[in-house]
Amino acid sequence: MPDADRITALDALLDEVHRAMLAGELAALGGLAERMDTAAARPMHAPDAGVAGRLQRKAERNRACLAAAAAGLRAAQRRLREIAAAAAGGCVYDGSGKARAVAAAPGRMVTRL
Repeated sequence: MPDADRITALDALLDEVHRAMLAGELAALGGLAERMDTAAARPMHAPDAGVAGRLQRKAERNRACLAAAAAGLRAAQRRLREIAAAAAGGCVYDGSGKARAVAAAPGRMVTRL
């Protein structure tokens, strides 16, 4: 495949990754990552500055989107841990600073204030 065609394919692949991230198609990202690795692994001549800049901007856009998605997943995991801890009971401190376990009341819905 000529370098120009490979660059065009890489450009389209960067857009496809971005679309998958925006659509929340996390399962598709594994296959797209493999295709990206394959496309980037083979040596090619450097594209002109305009094309290289466009590819770099798209790669940076995807990096920022992936970072935001990772932060969102970490926040969701943290919230699920909070919910599980609240459902299992909690911990309070007495006047002397000693921790005391408190069981959750059965059948009561725990809400976040």
